[in-house]
Amino acid sequence: MRINPTAHHDRAVRPTANPRARSKPLMMARSAIVFIAMAMGMALADLAPASPIAAAASTVLPALPEARSNNPAARLQGSSGTTWFTGLGIGPGKTWQDTRADGWFFRPGVDVDWRAVPGVPAYRGLAGRLGSHALTVGGNIYVIGGYTVAENHDERSTPGVYRLEIDPQAGWSRVTQMPVPVDDSVALVYRDRYVFLISGWSDTGNVNLVQVWDSRDHTWLQAEPWPGQAVFGHAGGGVGKRMLVCGGAGIRYPVEGPRQFVASEQCWLGTIRDDDLRRLDWRPVPAMPGGPRYRAGAVGLESAGVSRVVFAGGADRPYNYDGRGYDGNPAAALATVVSFNLDEHRWQCHQPMTEARMDLRALLESDGRLVMIGGMDRHREVGRSALYLDLSSPIACPVGLVNPTSYWRHLVTERVE
Repeated sequence: MRINPTAHHDRAVRPTANPRARSKPLMMARSAIVFIAMAMGMALADLAPASPIAAAASTVLPALPEARSNNPAARLQGSSGTTWFTGLGIGPGKTWQDTRADGWFFRPGVDVDWRAVPGVPAYRGLAGRLGSHALTVGGNIYVIGGYTVAENHDERSTPGVYRLEIDPQAGWSRVTQMPVPVDDSVALVYRDRYVFLISGWSDTGNVNLVQVWDSRDHTWLQAEPWPGQAVFGHAGGGVGKRMLVCGGAGIRYPVEGPRQFVASEQCWLGTIRDDDLRRLDWRPVPAMPGGPRYRAGAVGLESAGVSRVVFAGGADRPYNYDGRGYDGNPAAALATVVSFNLDEHRWQCHQPMTEARMDLRALLESDGRLVMIGGMDRHREVGRSALYLDLSSPIACPVGLVNPTSYWRHLVTERVE
């Protein structure tokens, strides 16, 4: 994604002529933008009691018509049944020409296969989207933000928020736009109405904004700012008033040479105040077992009376959209599954997935199982299938490890050139 001089394209350090290499003061100036004020919050997902171990399957969702990675996904449960959506992202070639804007929806019991959805409208002449979100809010599926990639590898964050229309014909309706466009953010839903966009990348660098969209009134406000280092490619989930956000990539500014994108171990727990929904009380949380993750799947849920945020898969380092790290090394996909027990305020480990998967934009819940669609495997190949995870009861995390990150990488994956 971001161009780094030490990498070979995109979101790594760019020459100053490139808009993504604008100065840090400008980036911070954008972070200071203040919006209209209103009320807000965050989403609660419910999971059935946990099953013993992760399992891959292919019977619930058909294979995608085309392999996709970095593809947002959403599941809408309504009175007329279930609707799944995924799309956008990047295709098998993993070049700027393989970025996609189209997608598909699938209704079990109605459709025998995925049905096509045309691409979201182009932004400044470019149609592909990476780093977007798909969310279910108020009985609708929305796609939010993302970024485009040009032939010269310039990237632009997109501001649009689009509602998926299925009947009478599949398509998109633009409903609003972000005050500050972000991609590779964390998007969380509260009370089936408000959407929190936490940190993320905006054109030239990371921002510390927490932007909140009221999906009923289509108005925006700025909440309590993100207290940690601004990041992109992080992951998070929420239960009730509590949200946990971890990982991603921060920016390091060395004394000499270009800026660098580095993995972030930080985790922050935010709680929305009862008396002022614009206020978030942020508290630091210990780093998750196994070290930082980039573009992991995450979801907040309640299982067996316990509130937790689950993190699954992801990669061991920040990387460009082709799966190669900004440090020049291939990113290693992870199969580990950990969760933060919000009630006991501690990390817990779970049985790993049956296969490693990275470059994820969603971790969804369906009938007591967790589902990730598409993504990249341990060879950094773009996939068409869904991976299903039956969250196990907590298991003992490895103890007495001097370098737990190395342990977990060795346990669940190996690098493949």
